[in-house]
Amino acid sequence: MGNAPSNDPLLGRVIADKYRLDAVAGTGATGTVYRSTHLTLGRPMAVKVLAQHLMDNPTAQARFRREARAASKLDHPNSVQVVDFGVEPDGVTYLAMEFLEGRELYRAIFEDWPLGAERSARIIAQVLSVLHAAHELGIVHRDLKPENVMLVLRPDEHGNLVEVVKVADFGIAKSIANTASEDSLNLTRDGTVHGTPEYMSPEQARGEELDGRADIYACGVMLYEMMTGTLPFTAESAFEVILKHLSDPVEAPTKRRPDADPRLEPVVLKALAKKRQDRYPDAKSMRLALLDALHGDGVAIALTKPTPAGGVKRPVPSAPAPNESAKAKPSIAPADMTAAVPLMRKAGAHLPTEVLNAITQIEENAASAQARAAKKPSSLRPLAVVAALFAAVVIGAGIAWALSARSTPARTSAPQR
Repeated sequence: MGNAPSNDPLLGRVIADKYRLDAVAGTGATGTVYRSTHLTLGRPMAVKVLAQHLMDNPTAQARFRREARAASKLDHPNSVQVVDFGVEPDGVTYLAMEFLEGRELYRAIFEDWPLGAERSARIIAQVLSVLHAAHELGIVHRDLKPENVMLVLRPDEHGNLVEVVKVADFGIAKSIANTASEDSLNLTRDGTVHGTPEYMSPEQARGEELDGRADIYACGVMLYEMMTGTLPFTAESAFEVILKHLSDPVEAPTKRRPDADPRLEPVVLKALAKKRQDRYPDAKSMRLALLDALHGDGVAIALTKPTPAGGVKRPVPSAPAPNESAKAKPSIAPADMTAAVPLMRKAGAHLPTEVLNAITQIEENAASAQARAAKKPSSLRPLAVVAALFAAVVIGAGIAWALSARSTPARTSAPQR
């Protein structure tokens, strides 16, 4: 989340006669989080307020309400505790939760590099612990990334400060068993892309029905990032990143960085399997495999206060050797390319009308060319293929535009990729 202007009209306001909004903690696409004070208890709270332009949007209201329900169901030490939800008479919609004094995992990866195998495993093991609880309740997060993982220091039973993970932002979480009200508002229909491209599983990119193994894939991406300092797949556009998740093999962490701990590599590669049936069947299985990889027999990893590495920035990956850059890229399955068309249609609100009209014309031309080719001798069919490929390229550009509007801003300043 970014920072909001200091002249925010809600600053100083008391919500529900008990939450005073004291300062802006961050802003995002759907709203603003305020550091607040519970006037009765005198304790700090975090209050998330739905963005002004979304307060009259029934779908946004329903998603906000679902975030409150999803988070409140999770009575787990590694989830952000939601304590209240409501709508003020003037339409201000709010969500009250515990205030976390800590850092995002993304900042920790950048500021404390290298994190080391032990600390990385501790963090991901806690993420998997709360995911197991969420999946048991039928809730899939769908947008796991370092920005949604908070690291806070809490005293243990001996009074020592330990690093505790808090998974936040269940705003696009989906119940595996949708309610009728959710379906009527089209909140999470199949064929709609939700999530962040860099952490998105192949089935999520295709808009398929999801289960907990999509979150396991995202955990694999985060662990890969913590081991190597880089994402497994990067590209100039969100669309290209998605295509790599769909088709490119994952480079082994120890090949990307020879000093990466090889004990974690099998866990990462299994979590990043293209086919969900080849991944861990559930979060608990991955957590046990992670613990076993470091200590054997699933022995718990002790929680300890992290030791920052003096602010050493994560390294910039070296340029590939000439023979590596010359390697042929795996081909993209036509089904994966065409599957993106309805997804972009669902994201049409993010595209200008002229772009949508152009895409419609290209699709119609491609369909007409394919129909004509089916009726003509096979010697003319290459023309239809060319037309279809041209349409795919233009449609891909549109998808990149749409998805980039939905995803987090490109990380250009820190850390360097």
